[in-house]
Amino acid sequence: MVQIVKGTHTMGDKITMRFTTDSLPVDEPARAKFIEDAAARNLGSLKLAFLPGKRADAYEIQWLDAPAFDPDMLKFVIKNSQ
Repeated sequence: MVQIVKGTHTMGDKITMRFTTDSLPVDEPARAKFIEDAAARNLGSLKLAFLPGKRADAYEIQWLDAPAFDPDMLKFVIKNSQ
């Protein structure tokens, strides 16, 4: 579920966020562990995302572009988006 602060989405829209990175290790076992660790940290967690461009059903973002949800950050964004 998506909570919109500003933009063209509406409350309750479902979107897909595809996380990408260019930091994958070359070594196959290390790469598999990197992916497993990243998934464990991120899948199912709340995110605060600043989505660029036009409304879409799916977005691709870098791992570092989607911080974990923080109520104080949401308050800051709402206050400063007026």
